[in-house]
Amino acid sequence: MMKFYVETSAADFFLSNLNGKGAEATRKLQISKGREWYISTTVLWELLQIRDDDDLDACMYLSSFLFSENLLKSAAEIIIDYIQQSEPDHLVLQSPFTSSAIGSYWSRSCHDKGFRFRIDAPIFKDVTNLIRDLSKYMALMTVDEAGEAPLRSDLANIKEIIDAAYVQYYNDDVDVMIKKIRTIAMITLFIQLCMCLDISKDAIDSYWKTVGIGDPIERLLYLLERHPDLVRKGPAWYIANAIFTQCMKNRRSSRGAFHDGIHAVYLPFVDIFLTRDEHFRKMKEFATQEYKDLYNKIQHIDDLQLLRIDEPTAVPNMRSDRDRA
Repeated sequence: MMKFYVETSAADFFLSNLNGKGAEATRKLQISKGREWYISTTVLWELLQIRDDDDLDACMYLSSFLFSENLLKSAAEIIIDYIQQSEPDHLVLQSPFTSSAIGSYWSRSCHDKGFRFRIDAPIFKDVTNLIRDLSKYMALMTVDEAGEAPLRSDLANIKEIIDAAYVQYYNDDVDVMIKKIRTIAMITLFIQLCMCLDISKDAIDSYWKTVGIGDPIERLLYLLERHPDLVRKGPAWYIANAIFTQCMKNRRSSRGAFHDGIHAVYLPFVDIFLTRDEHFRKMKEFATQEYKDLYNKIQHIDDLQLLRIDEPTAVPNMRSDRDRA
């Protein structure tokens, strides 16, 4: 089976254009063509932010028909796999699916259409807002120049921790761009892996229980001490590069920049990356020759020919320009 990753903007597109029968028929058609559509914990996180209960229920119901019942693991889980495999040049996941409880809930909802779940804890909204705000000011989190606008206190505290850790562990002479990308990678590690700000928190907690470290700052220092290459290559480096391309040109980025970067971590593990986000189109256009094969997996919905079968329901079938003949 070809593995299709459906990024959130692409998922939104299909969920807005299909009813239950259409979603079910679309999945059956794609499977018959040897294509499995996957979403990740990150996509699910973004879908669960829908505020209207009826809209959320409808979205989750359609998703349970359209996407695989196996939920791809979080970026933090992928980074943990990378660490546990001694940071290989080519990471091979023993299982691409999350071990978090959220994966079990998702799988159950796919098999039992009457089952619904959501995250009602107020901290979920607070964490989401923190990550959005961090995304918006990511450029300011990675520079140290006179005259820059001040960051609010919580973001300034994170920047102070990251800057101090960088000075302690990375004193080699590299250009400014590399330093900024490394800094973003460190922020990614701190937010995702050390603070466990993710819906796969239970799986991340399991890793830290085996290590025996509870404090987020001590966790970061442990990672940089034992695994300094985490910010030079591997999953966190991929994420950081994706965020960097979005936030550095105009010194501002969207509130979704962090999650956009998280989505990019799935590129090495899928055959096709479906999106409707212009940021990913730009990533593909500006990819260096070294990463062309990786970023060529990105397919923008607007660049595809969507065929609709009106009986019995509207069913889109994707064909790229190469397939039209």
